[in-house]
Amino acid sequence: MTLIPKGGPMSVVYGAPLETPYDPEPSDELVREVHAKYMAAVEKLFNDHKSDHGYGDDEKLVIV
Repeated sequence: MTLIPKGGPMSVVYGAPLETPYDPEPSDELVREVHAKYMAAVEKLFNDHKSDHGYGDDEKLVIV
């Protein structure tokens, strides 16, 4: 049993760790900046590895 509703093949790729500053009370601006870097890194991972996992070159990553 999995927590994923439609079980099936799943691919996982790992990227380089993101450098983030330590700040126990980050500003909204810092949170937005780190979030933007994270989202760009996820999109890059998808684009770099999509053809290895059955996605076409024209496939786009959509995060909602």
